[in-house]
This record gives sequence, structure tokens and C-alpha cells, in this order.
Amino acid sequence: MTRFLKIFLPIIAAILIDGISEALKQLGTFIVREISDDVTLRRMDWDGVLALTVGSVFMIVLLYFVIKGFAKYESHNLEARTAVLAATLILIGSTNLWAVALKRPEMRKMYDAITPGQSSLQDVERISLASWDRTVRFHSNEPSGICTGDCSFAFVYSVPEVFGEGLMELDFDVNKKLLRKSWF
Repeated sequence: MTRFLKIFLPIIAAILIDGISEALKQLGTFIVREISDDVTLRRMDWDGVLALTVGSVFMIVLLYFVIKGFAKYESHNLEARTAVLAATLILIGSTNLWAVALKRPEMRKMYDAITPGQSSLQDVERISLASWDRTVRFHSNEPSGICTGDCSFAFVYSVPEVFGEGLMELDFDVNKKLLRKSWF
């Protein structure tokens, strides 16, 4: 068991540090977005705040025990374990690991729940999350335009991928019915 801990404690510590960082970033952006925008509108959406807070506290406590275990083996290859910790932090930090693990499945579920020709703008607004990175594109007669033909406007969402972002596009007609959807 001690050999396992010697090898994997730096990796576990890096994952926890990145997870704590991501949870605290999400909590910080939630507070700024919800408090500044929605208090004036007299509506608050506190979904996820408790989960972020409890998750952050849990990861911090777990990190304490991991670092305590890390210190227990400090005389055995500290340089190598520190290098593994640093390399893992750099690798995890350069990816969208947490967004892919937590946000992408919700986006896929929403994408699968809507049907071209049947779903309306209200259906999409009801099941989509306000925190998703969305842009709106309007009809363009240019060949390179996002919304062409009988499309009146399109929602284009940034979909997290491990290294970078993809796109999810929803095209609507003038009656606000979903014409087509694409995930790329």
C-alpha cells in the first residue's frame, strides 16, 4: 500500500488542487453573475451553490490528508514526486477536464432532448443553462454565414473539449421553431 501512495499521492494532490481551483472559480463567477445581474431582477437561482461549497470543503479536507500522507514519505524521492505533482498540475491545468466531466454531459442531454421541427425557442430556453457560453447569430446571405437559407437566427454554444472547445449550433426559423441542430 505504501508504494501505491508514494506513486499516486502527487497525482491525487494535483487533481484535488485543480478541482478546488475550478470549484472556487465557479463559485466566484456565480456570485458575481447572480448577485450583480439577478438581484436587480428579483430572481435568484441558487442551484449548485451548496454543491460547489460542500464539494470545495470536501476536496480541501481530502487534500489535507493527501498532503499529510505526502509529507510522511518526504525523505523518499521528494524531487521526483514534486516533479510528478508539477507535471500533473500543468497537464490538468492546460485541459478542460472539469468542464468536460461536469458541463458537457448536461449539454449533450439538452442537445438530445430537442428535436428539429418540434422544439421551439421556449423549449430550448427552458432546458438550457444560462451559464453556457452562447452567442446569437442572425440571418446572413453570405455563403460563409452561420445562419443561411430559411434560418432566421442561430444559437451557437461553446462545448468544452479536453483540449479546446467545439460548437453546438441550433438554427431557428422566423416562427422560433428549431430547424436543425448540429454538434461539431
